[in-house]
Amino acid sequence: MALARANALRGWRFSEWLHGRTLAPRGMAGQSWNAAAFLIALHTLRRREPLFAPRVASS
Repeated sequence: MALARANALRGWRFSEWLHGRTLAPRGMAGQSWNAAAFLIALHTLRRREPLFAPRVASS
């Protein structure tokens, strides 16, 4: 939840990085890779399984 609140600051700006203790946004805004990582984390938490789970080969 803290990460979501930090990313939501200033209209979901998705800063380049967040301060480790305060979660204050730092660096450049609008980092799409950061937004993608957030969505992957959200998906994983909601489904309670890794997005990129290893596949078991069928025999």
